[in-house]
Amino acid sequence: MAYRHLIMCTIFRRAGLRLRTFYCCLKNRQCKLIERVMRDNIALGIMMLWVWAVSMVDHYLTIKLQHSIMLHEKNPLGLLLLVADSGSVALFMTAKMIGLWLIFFITIGLYRWRKPYGLSAMLLLSLIQLYLVMYFFHSPPL
Repeated sequence: MAYRHLIMCTIFRRAGLRLRTFYCCLKNRQCKLIERVMRDNIALGIMMLWVWAVSMVDHYLTIKLQHSIMLHEKNPLGLLLLVADSGSVALFMTAKMIGLWLIFFITIGLYRWRKPYGLSAMLLLSLIQLYLVMYFFHSPPL
């Protein structure tokens, strides 16, 4: 029993839960707080997967349609990167991927610091990605 308790304490400590929460959970036999943490983790994971998937579709379309990207790109920073790389999408795609990873790391840090802030930031980013998907489907064909 003590060994199992030690393993569980280590797991919860790594997950960022305090040990007194674990003791309370053992005492009451109700783990509602742990269920809530798991629900929040799953929600964050699903939103991150959504953002990643939309970003990958965006990257694919940008590379696939690179011959006409200079005409259709609306982002001024994107246009600047395209011009700086002589019309190639390599620098633009690198900057987009670095930005995606920075956003993920910042959001995870924010989530570890204050979960509601991290979830709110990822929800906002997910909604922006939804807007991007709607833009993909409602934009005129190339």
